[in-house]
Amino acid sequence: MVTEFSLRNPLVVASVALALCLFGAFAYLTLGVAVTPNINFPSVVVSTTYPGADPASVEANVTKPIEDAIAALPNIDSNGLTSISSYSVSTVVVQFTTTANPDLIAVDVQRVVNGVRDKLPADVDNPSIFKIDVNASGVATVVFSGPSLSRLQDTVETSLQPQFSSLPGVGAVTISSGVTREIHVTVDQEALRARGLSINSVTNALQAQQIEVPAGSITEGTTDLSVYFDSLAPRVEAMGDIVLAQTPSGPVYLRDVARVENTFKTRASIAKVSDDSAS
Repeated sequence: MVTEFSLRNPLVVASVALALCLFGAFAYLTLGVAVTPNINFPSVVVSTTYPGADPASVEANVTKPIEDAIAALPNIDSNGLTSISSYSVSTVVVQFTTTANPDLIAVDVQRVVNGVRDKLPADVDNPSIFKIDVNASGVATVVFSGPSLSRLQDTVETSLQPQFSSLPGVGAVTISSGVTREIHVTVDQEALRARGLSINSVTNALQAQQIEVPAGSITEGTTDLSVYFDSLAPRVEAMGDIVLAQTPSGPVYLRDVARVENTFKTRASIAKVSDDSAS
């Protein structure tokens, strides 16, 4: 029947075939191209740093309170609440069902986590909350190399990173495998004991004297000036003048019981280009 109709109406068949060809060509030319398909996973990650804490302390004091707060939210998938407690870091991953509003899940998690912030230890950093977005994954990698990694790190942070961040369509720019300056205080335990001090004396003195906090404001006419109390050491050598304790024989300085070094933070990753370190 189809064959008979085609033979009797060749113009109609030709018109249909031409229309299909034109439609196919138009669809091919307007076909969208992307590195990854536009997939939306309603998932949120809560990452919290608890400096110096072992995994058991992180689990009990950070992960558990955050998990209990998040568990009260609606539309969480079955077995959708998982966590990892490692040295100094707590990571909680929340997987929501497809009925959850993907634009509001991060806001809801932020709200409940803020509600338990006072229950966390005082020295815990503020939790970082972000929504998992497959489309936000990196699509370009730029490698820099040079004779001085510290100078290269400063150049990338102060000059190149802001310029890349300002480009249209760039959501975030991250730096990996760089070197970060860090002050190391190496304590001589024998010198401490000889002066009747403990490691807590050094810790408390550094926390109490190396601070930068707001100290109110000063009003001058119609202008309000913010005032900050800054007791940070202007240079590394000046940290040796921090007083740890007052004794009958005189003050005990940090330089008397410890060595202060201006060095670099231990690198967690290393990138190389032609066997040369890069950033």
